[in-house]
Amino acid sequence: MPLKEDRLAALPKLDLRQTPLSYLLSIALIGAFALLVGCSAESGLDDAQCSPDEGCPTGAECIDGYCVVTGGDLDVGGDAEPDAEPDPDADVEGDTDVDPCEFEGELAFCEGANAECGMVTEEDICGDERTVDCSSVDSLGCESPLSCADNLCECPELNPDATDEEICELGGVACGEIEAQEICEDWGEFGIVNCGGCPNDETCGDEEVGIPNVCGCPCTIGDDCFDVGDIDPNNECAVCNPDVSDEEFSNAPEDTPCEISDTCTASSCSGGQCDSSPICSGADNDCGCESCEDCTADNGWYNIGSPYDCCNAEGQFCTNCRDQEQRVYSCSGTSCTSEVVDTRVNRVACQPCGDSGNECSVMTCHEDQCVEEPAGGNAQCDDGNPCTVNECDGITCTAAPVSDGESCNGGDVCFDGNCCTPDCTDKDCGDDGCGGECEPGCDSPDECQDNQCVCIPDCDGKECGPDGCEGECGPGCDDSTQTCTDAGTCECNEDCCSDDDCEDNESCNAGVCECENDGACNGGGQFCCDGECQQGAC
Repeated sequence: MPLKEDRLAALPKLDLRQTPLSYLLSIALIGAFALLVGCSAESGLDDAQCSPDEGCPTGAECIDGYCVVTGGDLDVGGDAEPDAEPDPDADVEGDTDVDPCEFEGELAFCEGANAECGMVTEEDICGDERTVDCSSVDSLGCESPLSCADNLCECPELNPDATDEEICELGGVACGEIEAQEICEDWGEFGIVNCGGCPNDETCGDEEVGIPNVCGCPCTIGDDCFDVGDIDPNNECAVCNPDVSDEEFSNAPEDTPCEISDTCTASSCSGGQCDSSPICSGADNDCGCESCEDCTADNGWYNIGSPYDCCNAEGQFCTNCRDQEQRVYSCSGTSCTSEVVDTRVNRVACQPCGDSGNECSVMTCHEDQCVEEPAGGNAQCDDGNPCTVNECDGITCTAAPVSDGESCNGGDVCFDGNCCTPDCTDKDCGDDGCGGECEPGCDSPDECQDNQCVCIPDCDGKECGPDGCEGECGPGCDDSTQTCTDAGTCECNEDCCSDDDCEDNESCNAGVCECENDGACNGGGQFCCDGECQQGAC
């Protein structure tokens, strides 16, 4: 709590060093004087209670219900002249117990105690213990929804899930939108809350009409509630204007349009009444009654029906085509009428159909849509394969393979219509993968097996001699009696080497073919004579 000296310094009070002695002598009379003028004085001026209209002597002022000396001469019951300046250290003659201290008042007492509400008990600036209900002091106390806690007004705590309705009800807000922080500073987290509308045609007040967020009637006329700007049901030139009157209708602003029975006259409000004057000449450019209209200004092309897709003369595709008719307007009676004088199709948002992505075709608009058609002429295509010959057939690009072995992409060759890279890595012969043969190839009698040259022995019809692969054909010849010929046959070194070397009915004997004397020889055409075959009988 602040010191009472602090509260004393904030208020006008009696200064014994500067107050005339006659003031000090008169303090003892304040109680009696206060009784005469309606104030009570239980302990001198300090406790002299009063009202603002009466109760304090000249030189004192009623502050917070008590008489306080604020300056000038204190006149108790007369017009005495002020005495000379007193000695500041002198006692008041005849009464050394007079206490000139004045209670600072309830407002200053509460403010000095930093109290906004509730009961406060402590010493006042005069050292007297005093109890004051600060909630009942003017300008203090807590307004809804604030509540008193430790002599301070605080916002009540809200559930984080509180609804707008709960916030508005607790805050005493009747209608409209309001920042929750404007109700209680601690409620800023709830943002803007909507407190709804007003019943019975009442209006939610704002800065211009009524009290903000409070329901009321801007104009209560008879038993009805009217909002700002509402028109008098019996006079369209009278409106609710609470700035002028909230109990009856006020004149509508000058020149406010109004209606009368004669529609061919212009009318507007003047002095709360609907005045009128004739309008419009009935010509094409000055036609009508309620307002004058230039019919010719409406001449032009008008859309008919909904937009649709179409093609234009350049073969472009248009996405916003509209049938239109040309109308010419003229005045007929008191209104404009039109006549159709031409029609057309208005094509907008047109653009080329785009690239077909095919060298043999083009995209063009046909029958209201983009279609692919042959490019025609000398259209050429290329499939990007150097081993094919391409040409357009309608919208199709055909490809015919070139001869195998033709060069492509530098060192590659064409094979079966594709550019092929020969592969002869670690190969002496055989297929290079592109229809060719790997070099150097095989010399006879070598043959290519698994891309390698392999020697194949040649002993066909041979019984001896080399096989062509550094081997020998078998079974070979008897070296003692036979010799291998170049043809790979074994020849006997004498007439015969075995019976097989002799004719029929002969046998080999010591290298000589001999026949048997008892029979024919050489197939029966000769006879054996002395071991030899001869013609005729022996």
